[in-house]
Amino acid sequence: MDNEKVCLWKAKYLLDIDEVDAQHQHYFSICSKIVNLCDLVRSDKAVRFGPFIVAIFELRSYAFKHFLTEETLLAKYKYPGAFSHIELHDQYLESIRDFHKKIKIYHAQANASVDNAFLVKVEEVVEFALGWWVKHIMEEDRKYADFIKEVGKEQDKNERYLGG
Repeated sequence: MDNEKVCLWKAKYLLDIDEVDAQHQHYFSICSKIVNLCDLVRSDKAVRFGPFIVAIFELRSYAFKHFLTEETLLAKYKYPGAFSHIELHDQYLESIRDFHKKIKIYHAQANASVDNAFLVKVEEVVEFALGWWVKHIMEEDRKYADFIKEVGKEQDKNERYLGG
């Protein structure tokens, strides 16, 4: 990639649920930050492990926050596919945990410059994360978003009818 900043978010990922869309966008910005760091290393700039490690930790911690938001919505609207959706979240988190184990040795070297072996591992996790999130948003999240919109219409109609 060039020296330009990479933006991985696409408007087609919007679900029209503001809080969820904002969180999805933020998650993609974390991935973009990591891709931009990789690009700096590939263009022979000295980049330390520290910023990579912080961004990779953020992939995990922000996923927890986001999944809590989604799972709260699934419960609130009594989404019938809630448990299988939550299992997908758990599988994602397990994969990220596995990746954390692979980079653990680099944590003590936070002030050292990134080497090629680490860069390969980072690119691996970003590729996995982006692929997982795009597929998850476009397929699984879209299902519950459509369900919530339909349930919301019914609730609005019932409230109008009942004078609510």
